[in-house]
Amino acid sequence: MRLSHILQLAFYVLFLVNTSFAYANTFTDIKEQYENTEKTPQEKQSLLANELENLTIYSLEEQAKYWQYVGKNEATLLNQAASIAAFTKAIDIRISNEFLLSEELVADLINRSHSKHNLTPGVKAECPDVDLAVHFAKKLNDPKVIPGVLSVWAKCLYIENESIAKPIKVLNEALILAQKSHLPPSEQATIYSQTSFMYLKAYLFKDAYKSTLRAYEIWKEDRNDLGEYFMLDLLISTAIKMGNYTLAEQHINDLREFKSTHPEHVSVGFVISYRSADLAKHQGKIKTSIFEYEQALKKQNNMKGIAYVKAAYEKLIYAYFRDEQIQKSRNLLKEFETKFPDSHIRLPETAAISLFYDKKFQYAFNEVFLLIENEKQRRKLFIEDSIIQSRQNHNDNLKQLNNVLLEQQLTYSITIGFLIIIILIIFMLYQHKKRLLLKKEKSLSIQLLNNKNKLLADVSHELRTPLTVLQIEVETLQHDFSDDIEASYNALRKKINDMNYLIDDISLLAKSDTGTLNFNYSEVNIKSFVCEMESELSRFIISKGFDYKNEISIPSLVDIKIDEVKLKQALLNIVNNSIMYTDIPGVIKFSSFIKNTYLIIRISDSAPTVNTKQLDLIFERLFRVDSSRSRSTGGSGFGLAICKTIIESQNGFISADQSRLGGVSIEIKLPLG
Repeated sequence: MRLSHILQLAFYVLFLVNTSFAYANTFTDIKEQYENTEKTPQEKQSLLANELENLTIYSLEEQAKYWQYVGKNEATLLNQAASIAAFTKAIDIRISNEFLLSEELVADLINRSHSKHNLTPGVKAECPDVDLAVHFAKKLNDPKVIPGVLSVWAKCLYIENESIAKPIKVLNEALILAQKSHLPPSEQATIYSQTSFMYLKAYLFKDAYKSTLRAYEIWKEDRNDLGEYFMLDLLISTAIKMGNYTLAEQHINDLREFKSTHPEHVSVGFVISYRSADLAKHQGKIKTSIFEYEQALKKQNNMKGIAYVKAAYEKLIYAYFRDEQIQKSRNLLKEFETKFPDSHIRLPETAAISLFYDKKFQYAFNEVFLLIENEKQRRKLFIEDSIIQSRQNHNDNLKQLNNVLLEQQLTYSITIGFLIIIILIIFMLYQHKKRLLLKKEKSLSIQLLNNKNKLLADVSHELRTPLTVLQIEVETLQHDFSDDIEASYNALRKKINDMNYLIDDISLLAKSDTGTLNFNYSEVNIKSFVCEMESELSRFIISKGFDYKNEISIPSLVDIKIDEVKLKQALLNIVNNSIMYTDIPGVIKFSSFIKNTYLIIRISDSAPTVNTKQLDLIFERLFRVDSSRSRSTGGSGFGLAICKTIIESQNGFISADQSRLGGVSIEIKLPLG
């Protein structure tokens, strides 16, 4: 063999060796490539399976990271058993090599506990992993690791002891530690979600909703679609328990939108139907709940979380029974027992029905009585825990009080001197404040008197014009100077009507000022009201020679409590204002939608506009702007002031801004709750 061939072979072998060593330390790089190319979980699953044959050439640290990544990806795909197996391999590698003990081990234990819970919820399988995670977290003594682990541990403490006193104490400790360190979004969201769990167990549904919403916002901002999905599900469930069905429907719509943007999560369709059924059940819509549970079971093959499927079966069995569809209920129970032969019925109501079908009437009654007794016991435990917690707080307060009393006794002579000085200072400040208050009251009285005089002058001015026209028309008719008597009568009627409108407006505002303006509230379907009002306003606007546009996005099943007549009056005043002050040809646009927990109605018009500094003033009575929008149009000058009175009296908000069409945009916000 020639020397050149030998050298080439040596270089080739050296290249292979270097490549192998380099390759053995590059799984982190491969992981970054997966993330940067934004591959789907299914694509990552395939690539990770191909990478398995190279696992032996990785370092132990890289092998542990590989199995951790596999576990997270399988959890994303809801393959809980595969996820548990992967996390177990990562944990075994780290525990068997003490130099690998780190926060990653704690994270693997917590992640495995989540997967165990999702695979078999309610059987406490996850808690040993959490206990071990707490042990290693305290051993590491890392302030960024401990808060999240404690929050998960609090949940296990409740599951094991069925008491909320100690878990709440642990959660408070976690929150305090979290405030002292900058935790990553995943840790923050975990703490909030676990806090929500404890609030739910304590029947504090509003607090639970707030914590769940915060966790959802963090997951969404961090673009963690699985966390966002789970929190949306929990938001729906919590809103139903709160009795806020409008909010629950809104979150169901959010979940539908999530489904359209994340088709890889095939189980979302099942959850949408399942939660829609729960909502209908709580609203007393038994037929709708039956339909939605049936739809959920049709999609059960897409749902890897078997607990949800079992619950859907049991709830539908109960729903059929409630709807007196006894045969369907009996058949579905048999199907459930065939499909899950080793499973026990979890819902007490369904268990009682099963015993009833088996003609074990005494046992069925016992099951019902046990359900009632368990509910009483849960409430009793909650009260006892609350008393224990209150007693502990009381004892702590007593200790603090004793310490304060001791300090007061030691420094009594000094304190009494300072107390006298402070009393003198307070007295002087009181006198000074009293003088300022009297001065302010005097100034306010003068201002109110000036405003009253100005209002009387403005009203007199507004009345003088139609009265002058009336006088001229009457004199014209009296001396037979009019060529068209009918036109003169029409002019008289118009001015009389203008005066009536002005007097009505002044009367309405006066009642508002004295608190005697009455409102007749009623529950109104928002979509029906908005569509009806929009139809009336569109015909009115088009008849005045303007182009008309609309933009409406309102759900069908949302109601609001309003005075329908007065709200229509306010909207008509705004449209009249646009018609009077918008140049022809011009455009007027009507928009309406739901944002957060408010109904938004916006009316915008084209040029001319109003100066930014004067936008807030247009709601003042008889205010006139120094622009082309202030030309004489025959209005009373009270229209927008009346709108503000009507909207704010219904706990709403009204504001003005420059519109994109070139004119003014008036926006109304009314609360749904």
